[in-house]
Amino acid sequence: MLIFTAVISLVTGILSDWVPCSTVRESAGESLKQNNRTSSGIQTRLRSGLAMAQIAIAITLLIGAGLMVKSFWALVHVAPGFRSESV
Repeated sequence: MLIFTAVISLVTGILSDWVPCSTVRESAGESLKQNNRTSSGIQTRLRSGLAMAQIAIAITLLIGAGLMVKSFWALVHVAPGFRSESV
């Protein structure tokens, strides 16, 4: 099951990257230059806002993961309430 999932994710990743590249004729550099010239103030602010939201979500997820690891560590070291030696 793990091998099947890995193969499917690799094929999906390759296809989702290859198909858009094969349909676009211009180079990535030209596309970036053209998009930079035509962006308005609203688009720039929206892009900046989305980037800040992404960073905020990433930081929140990192803090949550750290707290989860801390809770798991504390749970592992709790006495079970019975003797577990020689069982």
